Amino acid sequence: MTAPTPVTTAAFAAAMPAPAPNLPTPAAAPAGQPEFSPPPPSRTPQLLRRLQVIAALVLLVLGGVGTLLITQLRADLDSAPLVAAQSARLGEVQTRLLGAATLAAEGALTVPGVTANQAAEAGTRVGEAAGLLVEAATARPQDAKALAALSVEVNAYGAALRAADGRDTATAQSLLGKASRVLDEHILPDLDAMQKALADEASASSTGLMFIMPVLGLAGAAFLIWVGWVLAQRSRRVLNLGLIGALVGVLVISWVTLAAQQGTAVAVGQSRGTQFTRVTGLNTASSQVDTARRLQAEALLARSWSDARAKSVTTAIDAAEKAADTAAAKSDLSDYRKEAAALAALMAKAEWTDAGKRALTGGNSGVIVTSAAFQQTISAERSQATTAAADAAEEVRSGLPWQLAAVILAALVGAGLAVAGVAQRLVEYR
Repeated sequence: MTAPTPVTTAAFAAAMPAPAPNLPTPAAAPAGQPEFSPPPPSRTPQLLRRLQVIAALVLLVLGGVGTLLITQLRADLDSAPLVAAQSARLGEVQTRLLGAATLAAEGALTVPGVTANQAAEAGTRVGEAAGLLVEAATARPQDAKALAALSVEVNAYGAALRAADGRDTATAQSLLGKASRVLDEHILPDLDAMQKALADEASASSTGLMFIMPVLGLAGAAFLIWVGWVLAQRSRRVLNLGLIGALVGVLVISWVTLAAQQGTAVAVGQSRGTQFTRVTGLNTASSQVDTARRLQAEALLARSWSDARAKSVTTAIDAAEKAADTAAAKSDLSDYRKEAAALAALMAKAEWTDAGKRALTGGNSGVIVTSAAFQQTISAERSQATTAAADAAEEVRSGLPWQLAAVILAALVGAGLAVAGVAQRLVEYR
């Protein structure tokens, strides 16, 4: 059996392969350095902080818009009844000025056995009209310039009427003709222009901003729902009571503001629509009867009653009946129509003395009495219409402070809940 050959250290070293030339030696890692790079920091907290701020701003902006809209609604409710009231005042001014023309003409009549102080009453009517113009300028300063110019014309008209007082028939008729030209060519057209401007203002829509809050409310609600979806994706938790509360705040702001706008639209529609239209009709009825009375008085003064003048009186009374809107006014107008027809019959037969007596001393059923009763009814109905216009606005206006408080509270509480709701998820990333 052959003995094993001993292996020496030298022989083992000779048997190892020689290292390859020029190979780099592996470098050792510095002490304390990790073997892998750390993951980048999460951007979720930064995103959530931004969403938190924006969500709070959404509530505050909605609350600010709602506050501005409700404040504007109060201004609309304050101004709406003034349009009908101003129209009624101008109608009363026209009634007094036309009535003054009639009284001045009747005051110039010479009727045996009749002593009527109609001319003095005409001056009183002009003074009342001037006072109403001052009242109108105080109530609506935006009309003050036009009313000041009208006051100058009214003063000139009053001076012309006073100049005719006490004169003989021919001179009085000439002076009253000049006064009538001031009335017909200046005062009445200016009154018509102011009434037309009021009608344009009354017909202007005040609901143009009605769509703003629903649109903003839907946008705000959609944004909060999206924020809730983002939070659910990041945290795997669907329910967030803070965002739900903020969403309720958005709905409250939108609903309260829209309710205030709708209530205001109804009230303004009553003031500037229904009641203003009623006042306009009453003004028309009043002016038509005044026109008929004026034509009658001028015919008596001129001692001339033509078919054209008779037709004009009938047309005016028909127009007044069409414009009068209550049974009381129509009843008074029916009485006046009968007396006007009786007076017209006397003038058509040229029975001027009897016609003058019937016109000035008709007792309880003359044209003076029946037309005055009609004008009193019209004045009372004007007052009712303006009161109804003011009441409609006041009923809605009284609730606006509570609605404004609800919007502000919902905005502040909703913003706080939005911040708290997002903050719940931010805690998970700290």
